[in-house]
Amino acid sequence: MIILGLWDGHNASACLLADGRLVAAMAEERLTRVKMQRGFPFGSARAVMELAGVAPAQVEVVALAGRYGRAPLRLLSKAYSKLPAGKGPLELPQRLYRHYENGLAWLPLVRDLEARLSGSVLRMALDALEIPRNTLVRLVDHHAAHAHSAASMLEGDGLVVTMDGYGDGLCASAYLRSGDSLSLVESRPYLSSVAVTYGSVCQTLGFKEGDEGKVTALAAHGDPGRWKAFFERKLGVHRKGASGIAAQLQAAFAGGPLSPAEMVLVSRGKPEEVAAALQRVCEDSVVAFIARLPGTEPDCGFAQLPTADCLLPTGPFRHGTVPLALAGGLFANVLINRRIVRAFPDRKVAVFPAMGDQGLSVGAAAMTWYERSGSHVALDGVFLGRSADTSVIEAAAWDLGLPLSRPLHAHLAAAQALADGKTVALVTGREEFGPRALGNRSLLFPATSSAFADKVQTMLGRNRIMPFAPVCRAEEIDSCFVSPFPWSDREDRGLGYMTFAVDAAPGVGAEYPAAVHMDGTARVQAVTRKAHPLLHRIIETYQDLTGHKLLINTSFNVHGEPIVHGLTDAMDTFVRSGVDLMLLGEHLVHRPEVRP
Repeated sequence: MIILGLWDGHNASACLLADGRLVAAMAEERLTRVKMQRGFPFGSARAVMELAGVAPAQVEVVALAGRYGRAPLRLLSKAYSKLPAGKGPLELPQRLYRHYENGLAWLPLVRDLEARLSGSVLRMALDALEIPRNTLVRLVDHHAAHAHSAASMLEGDGLVVTMDGYGDGLCASAYLRSGDSLSLVESRPYLSSVAVTYGSVCQTLGFKEGDEGKVTALAAHGDPGRWKAFFERKLGVHRKGASGIAAQLQAAFAGGPLSPAEMVLVSRGKPEEVAAALQRVCEDSVVAFIARLPGTEPDCGFAQLPTADCLLPTGPFRHGTVPLALAGGLFANVLINRRIVRAFPDRKVAVFPAMGDQGLSVGAAAMTWYERSGSHVALDGVFLGRSADTSVIEAAAWDLGLPLSRPLHAHLAAAQALADGKTVALVTGREEFGPRALGNRSLLFPATSSAFADKVQTMLGRNRIMPFAPVCRAEEIDSCFVSPFPWSDREDRGLGYMTFAVDAAPGVGAEYPAAVHMDGTARVQAVTRKAHPLLHRIIETYQDLTGHKLLINTSFNVHGEPIVHGLTDAMDTFVRSGVDLMLLGEHLVHRPEVRP
């Protein structure tokens, strides 16, 4: 069965599922070069069909994430796709549409009529893709799509948790995967969104939508004490004596955007203190939500769980025995993910690599496959996009005046350049699906100098508060970082996708100051020889040359732009950024002043 999965909201994407196997997936932003591109994913839909060798007439089912409240945006898709990125959830248009879209999901008759209109509009877009009119179209619930993407990370039974801003009336849900079933066991209405609280504080502090990671980084610089009580009240944490309906009401009305009065208060605080308290209490709230799932009750006398130390596991699906899979934009926060691992140290935890809305296309296709076959999709890897076209690389390099070489062992040249203290871009193989560059569209440089890292920040136009992420061979994880790890019996310890922060071992921060944040954590990528043989060889050779185990791996793009997609993007970014060397396919591209 051929299923085309689509998502047409912000960070639009498409994927192609063939008989339960994910063969291609791509974000629309990679093609349009507009960060978090919204609207119908015409380009990526065509691209994934091309990559899979599937003609439009061969598509048997089109699965689109987002069931209710999206008809107006789909009717006005052309205008919607051209809208600039918003400032955040406090903007009036966004607030109004959030209530329309999600409120509609709670009105059965009205929402069904609106969904039919949405499906009719979708047919017109599918006509442009030349997909036959008799092709089955399936609208998939937002959080169910997130849940099925997360379930692809499990090897068997487990709990699946989704948390994000909002979608189809909810901001969070929990599913139990038992055997071949995936059953909803908990949900939370959109009004109590922790992610919307985080986003509104981000906006109040002067950041914009998509800058939540900067607030997470800023949190390490502040003391949470002054603002902790404020956010505990806001998110409904530490309310004593609540049980039953009272606890449910507290959970339903906690969270959400800041009120005007709260915005004034937050704007007067020190940003680093506000960020520190926000991060801490959001972690508490997420751990509390997981702790209250069936099978565990916190023994603390609180409606929400203040600390992970209060857990008393009970029941057949008690914490510590069943794996946990996560998806939704809130789990882009690697410190929240770290807190979950630390709260449940004996439990295996996985985060779907495209955890935000970009991953909804995969979830929609996976859910449709599950409904029609009774089996779950298993994620084999994230290198699901196009390869850079190097057939015209010589002409492109000539036009830009860039020296080109094609050594027999390009990885040796790359490792030597890194050993010499240079920056090396990798544009090899199929591009990654998700927000992290994992070696195919990456920029590597030594982790041994903070000053060098600051130089790279300037080259890429990045804010210096943002920490860089290290990469190392999976064989070295235990010597550089300390448990608990998210998935201890895997070769990469569950750290293959840069979705967790972990604690650095003693002395690692001093040896690799560019790799370890000031809170002692690092968002490390552990590379296995099987998952990425080229990157593994480069790191291994670099280690042989220098004795150093870590490199920095950041996405190859100028700040504010999507990760590079193909030959043109790679060449342009190489020239503008001032990177020393680029491995493009099997070719090495050099600076004009450096001859091979």
